[in-house]
Amino acid sequence: MPGQQHDTINVIIRESPKLALWALRTVAGLDLEGPGELSVATGEINNRVSADRQADTLIVQGPQHQPHRLFVCEVESRLSHRKLRQCLRYAATLWVRHEAPVHVVIFSPDPRAGEFPASVSLTAGALTTTLSLCIAGPDQIPAITDPESVAADPSLATLSVMAHGADEEVDRAYMQGLDSLPDGDRKRYLEHAFGIIDRSTQRTLEALMARVDWPVNSNFAKKHYGAGEVNRAIRCLLKVLESRDVQLSADERKRIVECEDLEQLDDWLGRAARAICADELFA
Repeated sequence: MPGQQHDTINVIIRESPKLALWALRTVAGLDLEGPGELSVATGEINNRVSADRQADTLIVQGPQHQPHRLFVCEVESRLSHRKLRQCLRYAATLWVRHEAPVHVVIFSPDPRAGEFPASVSLTAGALTTTLSLCIAGPDQIPAITDPESVAADPSLATLSVMAHGADEEVDRAYMQGLDSLPDGDRKRYLEHAFGIIDRSTQRTLEALMARVDWPVNSNFAKKHYGAGEVNRAIRCLLKVLESRDVQLSADERKRIVECEDLEQLDDWLGRAARAICADELFA
């Protein structure tokens, strides 16, 4: 069953169909810019004799009833040769239906993506069909370290954080780049990022978030941006207590560090300005 990472990458592609052209240009070396807007179509890939098939995202260039080109975009958390053969079936079915050029782009966080072949073939009697694949794995997704590049293409930058989140320079550029976007866009892309990155990268972004005055509106934002406010309050409280030489036991320090109630932390901070011992702080 597809998980959150799969579904979130799919949403990013549907919101930014130009990612298909980016992958084909940079990974497969095909410049397919041409007439007709890109739009997302229903992912059903069936004809009267086929079994039901559903692509993750189907993008058409030009009119949907008579497209100039079609792009099948698949998201694979773990690639397999079986899936590559299935993509060939998708492409063949679409060509039979529309008689238009078909391209398949696979977006994958799988570190083994580079090990898979650039083409796949199926033979049925005298008929052999071959599909050239465009696989955009972690090695093909760029490590974006320039905030201006993040702001210019936040969809690709979000995939960059997924692929290269272990690089804190990528994470910092991502947060700085998003900060220049309108409130709704930066919160949307950050929410996408949290749906596809690992826990280690989440912690890094949360720490960076604590240094930025992000607006808090959505439930997601309240959870993550609020966590930044809590972290700031804890650090401030401990600093005040240290400056006043108020000694804390291990349990008392743990009580402060593990507190997630911002109002409680604010109350303790007010008391810390006058307290001479921990008892007065927690009274």
